[in-house]
Amino acid sequence: MDWRLRLIKSSIIFGFFIVALRLGQIMILDHAHYKALAYDQHVVEQELIARRGEIYTHDNYPLVINADTYLLFAVPKEMEDKGKSVDILYKHIDEMLKAEPVDKEIHERLYVKPKEDEKVSVDVSLPITIHKFRYTLPLEQSDWPDTLKEVIKEELSQALKDDSNQYVQMIVGLDRNQKQSIEKDNSLGLHFQANKKRSYPEGTFAAHVLGFVGKNVTGRDTGYFGLEGFYDGDLSGRSGYVVTETDVNGRPIPYGEQFQKSPSHGRDLILTIERELQYLLEKRLEEGVKKYDAKNGTAILLEPNTGRILAMANYPTYLPEYWSDELKGESDVGKVEVFRNLSIGGNYEPGSVIKPITLSMALNEGLVTPSITFDDVGPVVYSGFSVRTWNNRYLGTITMTEILQHSNNTGAAWVGHRVGFETFAKYIDAFNFGSPTGIDLQGEEWGIVRDQSMWRDIDLANMSFGQGISVTPLQMVSAFSSLINGGNLYKPHIVDTLIDYDNKGNKTEIVVKPEIISEPISQETSEMLRLMLRKVVTDGEFKWFVKNAGMEDYSIGGKTGTAQIPVNGAYDPHKTNTTFVGFAPIDDPQFVLIMKLSEPTTSSFSADTVVPLWFQFAQDLMVYFQIEPA
Repeated sequence: MDWRLRLIKSSIIFGFFIVALRLGQIMILDHAHYKALAYDQHVVEQELIARRGEIYTHDNYPLVINADTYLLFAVPKEMEDKGKSVDILYKHIDEMLKAEPVDKEIHERLYVKPKEDEKVSVDVSLPITIHKFRYTLPLEQSDWPDTLKEVIKEELSQALKDDSNQYVQMIVGLDRNQKQSIEKDNSLGLHFQANKKRSYPEGTFAAHVLGFVGKNVTGRDTGYFGLEGFYDGDLSGRSGYVVTETDVNGRPIPYGEQFQKSPSHGRDLILTIERELQYLLEKRLEEGVKKYDAKNGTAILLEPNTGRILAMANYPTYLPEYWSDELKGESDVGKVEVFRNLSIGGNYEPGSVIKPITLSMALNEGLVTPSITFDDVGPVVYSGFSVRTWNNRYLGTITMTEILQHSNNTGAAWVGHRVGFETFAKYIDAFNFGSPTGIDLQGEEWGIVRDQSMWRDIDLANMSFGQGISVTPLQMVSAFSSLINGGNLYKPHIVDTLIDYDNKGNKTEIVVKPEIISEPISQETSEMLRLMLRKVVTDGEFKWFVKNAGMEDYSIGGKTGTAQIPVNGAYDPHKTNTTFVGFAPIDDPQFVLIMKLSEPTTSSFSADTVVPLWFQFAQDLMVYFQIEPA
């Protein structure tokens, strides 16, 4: 019996020892794990979303705001008369469809026209988004299908048929006025859910500058393109949270643990963009693209002594608020052409507009003067290839200024070779070609400059008059600014001030200051170039356009560029990019403006297309900047 008793006692002691070890593991070794489990069971953490920063023009007009929006949903069981509810809903949908503003150009791009033997069909899917639905209908109300009313009512009736459904989404994206209008009918069973949306109250205005907000892979709001993309971190802010201790049923404990960290709201952006100038530039550019039947157009208005962007436009354009309309089944926004800001993301061979850059190198090195001459007697052969003038006419003895006036290719090639390979490459770097400008917009391309080790004689000749080198319009206008502002290459910027807010609502202004990237030429060289570029306008190939525009008495300088477009390794003789860069006044430039049209079909030359377009807008600029005739 003794050994049995000892066995029982030993077993009990061993059992207590095992229990003690297990309790030690739970209470000491795994303490943090079980504490976290307990915390998760009776403490609820809720994220507090930060307000996304808003965007304003320099003259304080809102371009991007956070607007109230509402989802209309129905509870069928609460409806006493579903037929009446359907009638009420249709009445408001019909009113909103008729009142929805439609951009004709965008409608033409998005609307799927039926074939000749087909009738206009109506595809209604709930929840209805009035804007998207409107773009599925013909532009003219008289062309809307006769069955529109019946199809919408049938879709609504089917959605409200099941009383067991407690949440039927009906209309998405209502504004406050639309919500109040529906509420006046006081129909039972209709409810609203409030949300916030990114709103662009000026429609397509500055679309490519602004970009848009979509969702990333985690479902969070994320900026894409333009300012929304570049300043996404500043605009987003940082989320806060609130921690609340709850009982077993999830109800807050009155005197339980509670902690809150307020969100840090996103910064507002005040732009360098002037609303009036932006509006005028967009209007003129659209008119030009249509008049000269171009594929697209882009323009930049720059303040030469600071690098501030006063206006930037592209056409065709889009509606940032409804950016998803443009996808057409494409999942990668980077492949949607209309989203590209061609001012910063459209590499192209600039043509003769680069000739002042070439002349500035030689002037700055003391290799030429404005009056030194070149004998233009015929085509010149480099590396077995002939370089000709654009019109195959040769002018005999001409000065450096006349090379610019007549946009002479052979003369520019001669100047480029006087500069030489190494020095030419040094200046290309100093003017920042082949490198990003660093502008505060998402989507900038770098341009294309081949490595110097690969250059042949023909390559240097071609680059001297703007072929065999690719730039963006922004790189071109920035470099051109340095030619006429005293020799300083400024980093272009489009945000003037960031407004930072603390948790108490106090704000701090962060001002963006002008920044000089390099000093490619001297002030003396700059002064010479301003006068030479003045001669291009007064005595050049397009001087009659200047007179026709009533601008011959103004002090203006500039240079054209017409470049054939390379296709499959050769230049297409029928497709060109046309550019004009100009500034005023000569003595103290207030603005530099570049305008570019891609593949105009009414004429392939800059003098016939982009030059008259530029001078038309220049008339507006003379008034705006209060520039008097010279």
